[in-house]
Amino acid sequence: MEVILAVGMRLVDGMVLIGMGDFGNVGVSGIGNSGFPYDILAHRQEIRDFWVNNSWNEAQIRSLLPQLGVPNEIISKILDVPIDGTGQLQWAISVKVIDPSQWKGLVPSVRIMFPWRKKDRTTQPRIIRWNLPQPSWIKLNTDASFLGYQHMGGGGGVIRDECGRILGSFAEPLRAESAKETELMALNRGIEIAKGLGNEVWIETDSLEMVNLIKKESRGAAQIRHLVTDIRNKLRGLNFKITHICREGNKVAGYLAKQGGNREDQITFDQNSAQPMVKALARMDRMVIPNVRE
Repeated sequence: MEVILAVGMRLVDGMVLIGMGDFGNVGVSGIGNSGFPYDILAHRQEIRDFWVNNSWNEAQIRSLLPQLGVPNEIISKILDVPIDGTGQLQWAISVKVIDPSQWKGLVPSVRIMFPWRKKDRTTQPRIIRWNLPQPSWIKLNTDASFLGYQHMGGGGGVIRDECGRILGSFAEPLRAESAKETELMALNRGIEIAKGLGNEVWIETDSLEMVNLIKKESRGAAQIRHLVTDIRNKLRGLNFKITHICREGNKVAGYLAKQGGNREDQITFDQNSAQPMVKALARMDRMVIPNVRE
């Protein structure tokens, strides 16, 4: 049986908890579990006390753990465990041998923390395409931008038919308290326009959080609850679906959102009155030209 020292950060007060567990076929026991071998729950130190320059702070560990009845043999094994992101702790986290659920019952929310070096990973590029809606449907794409320090942002959206033609679009400045609020405001405005153009609407956005919020029928946080309610009221009577797309496939709405952030008033347009850049981006979508996501 091998023993490791796991370090978990307590989110409430920024302190860390030192705990040991069995690292082998039986998995890892976290602090607070009934079978934990050493009573160290009361010992909380600052994170800097336990490692220095990518290695354990041996003096601190050899000072603390004997007071808890931990044998020198076990302390030596703990000190042999690397914490520079290349050894057993990284493996234990990455394969989820250690995870917050194993610390349940100790504090409301716990994270496993230790020095971490990112591995160089070669990822394959992904091809992202904007797809046309099915016949008789229209498709609404929205996006938003947000400048937190100014509490300002921009919203943009475009509605297209089954051939990819622009039926309506908008760009407008927004005043909001969060990026999520700007995303919802842009969606709300887009649905308002789309309702006048068709009853079967495919909604698409690059905000996965917003997609999940609408799908789960959650009311959301108090600050955005009124917007979520307004959106749901607008969706009543519509045959709709909402999906996520990566930002590389949401370029028309993304461009309009940036334009909205630079404006002082709202602007709306269709296929004939759209800006040249909007027409060009929409044409690329219509031709199903792929976008590469690195």
